[in-house]
Amino acid sequence: MQIERIAVEDTAKVFEHPLETGAVIVDHEIFEPKRATIQAYIANDDMMTLKQLEQLYLSGTILTIRAQNKVIDKVIIASKPHEITGQVFDKTLYSISFREAQEVTPTYAKMPPQKVRRKANASRVNSGVKQATPVNKSWIKSAIWGGRT
Repeated sequence: MQIERIAVEDTAKVFEHPLETGAVIVDHEIFEPKRATIQAYIANDDMMTLKQLEQLYLSGTILTIRAQNKVIDKVIIASKPHEITGQVFDKTLYSISFREAQEVTPTYAKMPPQKVRRKANASRVNSGVKQATPVNKSWIKSAIWGGRT
């Protein structure tokens, strides 16, 4: 494997709000998952590397990327497109994209049926088959013509 280039993206969504004076303020940011792309030539006869790359991609194995002073923990292979050109026949250029994997573990707390605010939600039996309540048409009309926000 001959690495040509490693690109690392570390971005955030920044929420901007205009003021009456024409100025723009920023009050919040959300960090997006880190991304990295490794462009590398892999020899066509290097079946071991190609099989290992395919296995890591299909299994979703969590990896760590280190590019000089930048370390990205917990990444998975997001894509691995390759390009075959007439200039080089003995090796193939792969652009392997990685994305930071964020693991979320949900937690559940037991609540006795007496503590439930709406008694219709107290039973867990057939809880997935409940019918939605119809929308009051006067609410829609007042929302369109103003009055209720």
